[in-house]
Amino acid sequence: MAGKSVWLGAAALAVAFVAGYVLLQDRLLPRTSETSPVSAVTMGRTTADPAPTDAMVSTVTSALANVSGLYDMAILPDGLGDNRFVVSAMVDVSGQNGAIPSANTADMSMRSLVDAFFRDVYSLSEPISEAEITFTEDGTLVGTAG
Repeated sequence: MAGKSVWLGAAALAVAFVAGYVLLQDRLLPRTSETSPVSAVTMGRTTADPAPTDAMVSTVTSALANVSGLYDMAILPDGLGDNRFVVSAMVDVSGQNGAIPSANTADMSMRSLVDAFFRDVYSLSEPISEAEITFTEDGTLVGTAG
C-alpha cells in the first residue's frame, strides 16, 4: 500500500508541475493570431508595431532629398508599441568618381549632412522617435550619428 501512495503522490506532483508550467507559459508568452501584426512581449504585456504608411515613406523620402549621397534609407517601428518609428539612412561621402576626400573635407561634409539630416527628419510631423545616419566612403564605414 505504501508503494501505491508514493506513485500516486508522484503522479499528483507531476500533474501539478505540468499544469503550473502550462499556466506560466501562457502568462509569459501570450498567444497571438496568425494574422496579427508583428508583436513583442515587453514587461508582461504585448505590444504591436504597425508598418509605416506609404504616405509617411513618401514624406520622409521627399524631406531627405537634399541629403547628398543618400543611397539607402529605412523606416522601422521603434519596437516600443507606441506607433513611432526609427529612420535610418546610409550616405556615401566619397568625392567625384568615388575618390576618397581628405579627412578635413570628409569631416566638414559629414557635419553638414548630419545637421541637414536631423533638421529635416525631426521637423516633420511624422511620429519619429529616433534617427540615425551612417557614412561610407567607397563602401567602407567612416562615421555614424544618431
